[in-house]
Amino acid sequence: MRLLEVLEKRGITRTKLAMKTEISPANLYSAINGQKIFFPRWQVKIAKYLGIDRYDLFEEEIENNNFSRNRIKSIKYNTTNGYLGNKHHKLLKIINKLNFSVEKFSINVGISSSNFYKIIRFEKNFSDYYKLRISEFLDMKQEDIF
Repeated sequence: MRLLEVLEKRGITRTKLAMKTEISPANLYSAINGQKIFFPRWQVKIAKYLGIDRYDLFEEEIENNNFSRNRIKSIKYNTTNGYLGNKHHKLLKIINKLNFSVEKFSINVGISSSNFYKIIRFEKNFSDYYKLRISEFLDMKQEDIF
């Protein structure tokens, strides 16, 4: 990972990077260790702090979308099968296009997978807070997702 090389070369600790970029140390460590993705906003903050172009610093992550290659297996978003309606069709298509599993997507967005499943099964509604978290994570407008 290029980020680690730059930090080591400049003598910047992960803790200092977290403080300067206002990213929680736990989240930053998780992203560095591959347990979380580097959100686009984190990439921008880190690149700005280090004075390096975001695309140079996170080239591999951006190319690979830094997403798990797990496919959605447990959710069928076909609107004709009666399982899901048009309401969540766009979101599930986006998740599938990003090659995310529903579980990994929900974890990275900060919604428990059980709550996320309830929402897409229409047992629970998306709160405005969840919609905001998802739109910020995807860096998209809410009307393009929901």
